[in-house]
Amino acid sequence: MKYAKPVLFLFFLSFHCAYPQSFAPVKDAVALQKKIIEASAKIFTIQCDFTQEKNMSMLKDKAVSKGKFYFSKPGKVRLDYQQPVKNLIVMNNGKILMKDDKKMTQTDMHRSKMFQQLNNIIVGSINGSLYSGKDFTVSLTESNSAVKVE
Repeated sequence: MKYAKPVLFLFFLSFHCAYPQSFAPVKDAVALQKKIIEASAKIFTIQCDFTQEKNMSMLKDKAVSKGKFYFSKPGKVRLDYQQPVKNLIVMNNGKILMKDDKKMTQTDMHRSKMFQQLNNIIVGSINGSLYSGKDFTVSLTESNSAVKVE
């Protein structure tokens, strides 16, 4: 898909530890995926801080944004950007609302393939459906204390 890599890159929230980790391929990916899906069935809401890093060829340094992430089943997503500028993105019931300091727009998500994919990545990462989708290839690696999904 044309937008798959940029969208994956733009959204995947990076939760970094203060120390470097060494990741190796998961020994039993099917068992791990099953475990993730079972655990995600018990999750109804998520709230966390996030750091988003974007590397773009036109910029010398990576662009870093920070904010709060909210998720509520079955698929309501809120990205509340706090730094470097305040922006809000809410995806719910096939609609996307975007708000910055100047304006607020609401759009049917089905009009934008990029926003559809973004929503699919976020919700699919949480409920486990990303592993069985045909739009993306998922790679699982693990360290002694974490699993990385790319």
